[in-house]
Amino acid sequence: MAASWSFAKTRRSWAEIRWSLINIVTALVILASINVVSPWTWAAYPGRAELGLSVICVGRTIADYSLPWRFHFSKR
Repeated sequence: MAASWSFAKTRRSWAEIRWSLINIVTALVILASINVVSPWTWAAYPGRAELGLSVICVGRTIADYSLPWRFHFSKR
């Protein structure tokens, strides 16, 4: 993404901006969840961290396809 933004000679599309925002928000949510939930909690409840991160990733994928829907599925 950074290379595309740096070297592209055309204007940035809204799809690229939305993808970037989705990725930034997802990274912040993951970092916040890692900082909020202590490692001792993860040790006490094995599998919860993986489940939580999986839910975040599925939510990110849904947002990734639904927000720039017209870009993915245009009527060309």
